[in-house]
Parts: sequence; C-alpha cells; structure tokens
Amino acid sequence: MILTRLQITVLLGVVALLWVVFLLLYGTLPWPPNFSVLWLYFKPFGTVVASLIFILLVFDRWAWHWRIFGGWLVKRPDIRGTWILELNSNWINPETGAKPPVIYGFVSIHQTYSQLNLRLMTEESSSDCEATKLIERSDGGFELAAVYRNTPKAEVRHRSEIHHGGMLLMLDGNPTERIEGNYWTSRASTGDLVLTDRHAKTHSTYKAAAVYRASQKSERAAD
Repeated sequence: MILTRLQITVLLGVVALLWVVFLLLYGTLPWPPNFSVLWLYFKPFGTVVASLIFILLVFDRWAWHWRIFGGWLVKRPDIRGTWILELNSNWINPETGAKPPVIYGFVSIHQTYSQLNLRLMTEESSSDCEATKLIERSDGGFELAAVYRNTPKAEVRHRSEIHHGGMLLMLDGNPTERIEGNYWTSRASTGDLVLTDRHAKTHSTYKAAAVYRASQKSERAAD
C-alpha cells in the first residue's frame, strides 16, 4: 500500500482537526463549541479511514494504470509483463581474447503504483532487483534505475559466481515498446541490454517463460 493504516488515520485526524480550527476562526462554528454536536460529525471517522484504505488499495494494485487516470493523475509508464531480453557483455575472455556470444532470456516485471519488481532470467542464472526506481526526465521521458543480485545455477558457479550489479535503462515509446540501456557488475564487467516484445503474463522461471513463448508461437503459426 501507498500509506499504512496508521499513517492514513493520523493524516485524516490532522485534516479533521485543522478543519474544525478554521471553522472556528471563520466563525462558522460557535464558541465555545458544542462537543456533542461535533461528535456527530466525527462519528463516521473510522468508516472513512477504512473506505480510504480500500480505495487506495484498489488504486495501488489495479486502477493506477486505467486509461482514465493516464496523463493527468498518473504519469508513470505501465511496463508490467514479461519481456524478451537480449544481453551483450563487454567482458573479454582472457583465454580467447573475444567477447561472449549474445545472451537471450526474459525479464518479468511486477508493478503496482507504489512498487516495481524486476526478475531477469536466462538459462544459467536469475537476477532479482533489490531496489528499483522510475526516474522522470526533464523531457517527460522515463528511465529505470535498479540494483540487482545475480544467482547462477549451482552447476555453473565454478565459472560464474553470485554477484551484484546495477543498471540504468531508458524507456522508449508511449506506451513503452522498448527498454534499453547499460549494466555493470561487481565482477568488473559491463554491457548493454535490450527488452522488447512484451506480453502481459508474468513468469518466475526461465523455463516457464520459454514454454509460454513457444506455445504462443505455435498458436500464431496454427492460425
């Protein structure tokens, strides 16, 4: 949620108190105030808090990306779903003097109004973001900054250890059709990555995403 129940209660309490104070200053309420009458106005306070929490919950999880709110109330882009990942590493193999081949995978993005979580998945490893932030540029575009932890499968850790990294990506299009940028790691390696061809369903593993993509291609071919 955007705010906790306690925070909402305190905020509404302050607003209600200020409302009464200014009504007294403007002479709308008599002085001394009739507290029995005031209590009638404050009696629905608990119901108002519960209703506001419900509205914020619905907005945070679902309504924020409805078209009716786009542009004037909500500016942040909707990038939920699973994207195809193309990763190019600038690391040079000291034994061959060459860069590794392009790595393909998927990026699954879970997004609400208040939270954004990314999971990068390849055949050999997965990366989970520990911190993410959408940054609005002065030209109205958006960038995505993230810090992640990469966990290779046990079978490849003799040559690919667990490590941390960061990335800064630019979102292209409205709605977003392409995401690209650079990454760097604690292993002193850097590279470029590109996200394209999004579909709405999210996945937790590389295999699940690959199977779903294959099934979608088969359905399109059959049509």
